Amino acid sequence: MGKTYLATRLEREDFKLVEKLAQQTNLGKSEIARRLILIGLKHVQKPED
Repeated sequence: MGKTYLATRLEREDFKLVEKLAQQTNLGKSEIARRLILIGLKHVQKPED
């Protein structure tokens, strides 16, 4: 039996943003996600963040 994943509203909005960026650029969705993660990691101040 498959696992059901319920996305939150924020996650759905994030997915829409990635889709929009993928259409506007020549980058794939995985490359956009990778870059967004790297940007987020650069802003981590403490391990608790």
